[in-house]
Amino acid sequence: MDQGGNKVDELGGEEPSFVGHVSGKSATVAFRSAFEGTGKASLTLHGKQLQWQVLQHEGESWLPESATLHRVRNSRWGGQLKCELAR
Repeated sequence: MDQGGNKVDELGGEEPSFVGHVSGKSATVAFRSAFEGTGKASLTLHGKQLQWQVLQHEGESWLPESATLHRVRNSRWGGQLKCELAR
């Protein structure tokens, strides 16, 4: 996962870092960090924003506890999702 290009927490190889289930406008995912941390998080779509919230975790990871993601048009990210950490 990328936070403004500063940090990356990605498993190497073919295994995904996130697996989960989608139900309507929300998803629950289990994640594994390259730093041996594990946990569960929720993703919920609110209009055009995607809310990320860690529900539980153990060990170390560089994933934010909570964040709001939204699409940034005409940006250096090329219209991809941008993460803004919740304050």
